[in-house]
Amino acid sequence: MRMSMYDYHLPVSRIARYPKRLRASSRLLLYDHAQDALSHHRFAALADVLAPPQALFLNDSAVVPARLYFRRPSGKKVEVLLLGPVADNWKAALKHGSGSDWRVCIGGGQGWKTGDRLIHARPDDIRLTAERLGKDQLRFDWATQATFLEVLQQFAHVPLPPYLKRADEPKDRLRYQTIYARAKGSVAAPTAGLHFTQKLLNQLNTKGVPHYRLTLHVSGATFLPLSNTHSATLHSEEIVIGTSVRRALAGAIKPIAVGTTTLRTLESLYWYGCLLAQKATHPFCIPSTPFDQVPALPLKEALAEIDRKHPSNQALCGRTALYLRPPYQVRLTRGLITNFHQPNTSLLALVAAFIGPKWRPLYEEALQHKYRFLSYGDACLFLR
Repeated sequence: MRMSMYDYHLPVSRIARYPKRLRASSRLLLYDHAQDALSHHRFAALADVLAPPQALFLNDSAVVPARLYFRRPSGKKVEVLLLGPVADNWKAALKHGSGSDWRVCIGGGQGWKTGDRLIHARPDDIRLTAERLGKDQLRFDWATQATFLEVLQQFAHVPLPPYLKRADEPKDRLRYQTIYARAKGSVAAPTAGLHFTQKLLNQLNTKGVPHYRLTLHVSGATFLPLSNTHSATLHSEEIVIGTSVRRALAGAIKPIAVGTTTLRTLESLYWYGCLLAQKATHPFCIPSTPFDQVPALPLKEALAEIDRKHPSNQALCGRTALYLRPPYQVRLTRGLITNFHQPNTSLLALVAAFIGPKWRPLYEEALQHKYRFLSYGDACLFLR
């Protein structure tokens, strides 16, 4: 597989550095694969485009202020981006009273040795200490009764993607967050959901297009470029699939995934069923290429296998490292709403797996019509 499969020229002028004033005023490029039909819309018109038995699946993970800045004794700035807790899940780790260990990405940390500490002090005498545990791990301590989430809300910044090339601003705390975000644990927004308003969701519900929520906590590794060798492994992320999602998938609906993270979660559920069919018990931990380990089952059989092993009133919690790229065959979703992604990323590889080589002329169409790209940009809807 060649790297050039996921490469294209993205002019800097097409990268949206700020969101539109109104969420649903973004543009929407619609491509219906069955009809080979392309059309241009406003996102606010989504209720005119979708119809029963289609149903939306949303990632309700909430972005956490996850970028911290410390100063070395020399005055040099050190940047720390939280990637995830070392031991606990996000929910438990954010409730820690003190002594919280995290996997991190460190910028400007040359010479910061294991065991050394840096202190972030505020004028009101609140102090946050970061002790280096290893190359990519830190332990945070603070002297107040606050939880780690409360500490982050005071000290940390919104982890905007580096390609925006700007510092976060107060309005980013609201706009780099979906309106339905509730499960705190992402360091990057599931950006396809940024276009939705409550009014639009209500319109879709009235039309008979319901929505269901699941959770995938997005890691900062989502922005990493693909390696030159096209590695077959991908970062692992925490997922939660509730009972309402399981019941909906058992019905006669056509799932529309809102975002690549949602599609990845739904496909992970399918492969969990395939893994359970091979073993009486199996942890809900999906490797990058489960299709190399177990045979693919018909969709209904895979979902039925999960129901046999887990009561239908039980939420499923696990992790996934599933890596979707051509020639992968998507099983669970009939449509994908997503933004336009960076070249040479796993996100674009997923889009190519969903819609095939047609992604390239569609991206060229969007560039010619001056669509806004990346996290704060416009959206597309691909129907299979």
